[in-house]
Amino acid sequence: MKKLTICTGIMLAILFMFAVACKKTDPTPTDPPITNENHNPAKPKVIYPMDEAEVSGNQVILSWSSTDPDGDLMTHDVYLGTLGYLTHRVAFRISDQSVTVGDLQKGTMYHWKVVSYDVHGAFTESDVWSFTVK
Repeated sequence: MKKLTICTGIMLAILFMFAVACKKTDPTPTDPPITNENHNPAKPKVIYPMDEAEVSGNQVILSWSSTDPDGDLMTHDVYLGTLGYLTHRVAFRISDQSVTVGDLQKGTMYHWKVVSYDVHGAFTESDVWSFTVK
């Protein structure tokens, strides 16, 4: 009978240690909250040409800066037009933050904007900027 009592005691001790080792602990107040929430990219900011600038030649490199607060990869659409109508998408889901546009007409004011997307489909539109070809 002693052997059975000893074995039972050892088994209970092992089960207790296993239960303590496997116990889930609650996060402490200093642990950062875990979230799967996605945020929209930051609003794109113009780099070149600055809003209402004059440019020379029949082509220009449009460039901007945009970031994603979650660090997600991003792509961009770029729209260009005259008279305030952004009728031409000159770039579709590019990862670069610049694009060259050509066939610009001297004396014409062009308007452009950027739409930045993250990999989850969240997006943010820039302001509409303009430049004139001199």
